[in-house]
Amino acid sequence: MNLRTFTWSIQKSRGDTVKPRDEHSACVDDENSLMIIFGGFCEGERTNETIVYNMKHNMWQTVKLPEKAKRPCARSGHGSAYHNGVMYVFGGKDQDSNKLNDLWAFNVKGIYWEKIEPEEGLVPCVRSGFTTSVFDGCFIVFGGILEVTKELNDIWAFSFKQNRWILVQDDPAISPRTIAYRKGTSAKETQGSINTKKQETIQAETPLKHEQSMESARPKSANVRKS
Repeated sequence: MNLRTFTWSIQKSRGDTVKPRDEHSACVDDENSLMIIFGGFCEGERTNETIVYNMKHNMWQTVKLPEKAKRPCARSGHGSAYHNGVMYVFGGKDQDSNKLNDLWAFNVKGIYWEKIEPEEGLVPCVRSGFTTSVFDGCFIVFGGILEVTKELNDIWAFSFKQNRWILVQDDPAISPRTIAYRKGTSAKETQGSINTKKQETIQAETPLKHEQSMESARPKSANVRKS
């Protein structure tokens, strides 16, 4: 897409053959002129392929990992965003259409995957079909699909520095039991003090520096693709 003329054109690229797919994710490394694609539906099945497109050389490359190397499971409907040499991938649906809420990091230069294990505390519930972005040192997740008849309206921020999830905006329609907790937090604490913990998380532990601008920028609604 040429943003000066607002016209589309098909690029004749080189390199590895990339099969058609949908419900994948893609993000851009501006510094190195790379687009990184992960997962999605390919030939009727979900995949966990990682593909890199070099915009300078107009070339595709399918990432080849050692057989026993760590990597996310095959998925679709997930989200990704790029930060400081790393593509972060969150959530989606696995081969059995189970919703996920795991977080992975792909080091573009080192060409390896690592599963992120956040500090104990609140983490987002499972979901697919949501929006992601990076803002103020955080990986942002908004909304998505929890169930076929339930769309989400919450906002989460994963702090790269603190290695923890922060609940920025709650969805009042979600049951407290739907919000996942990492090990170390009891069920009694989950049910008995969830509202207090949410408030403390937002007010005392958020690393976002521009809370006022974030508040004014919060979306009122979102059109989310059902999946």
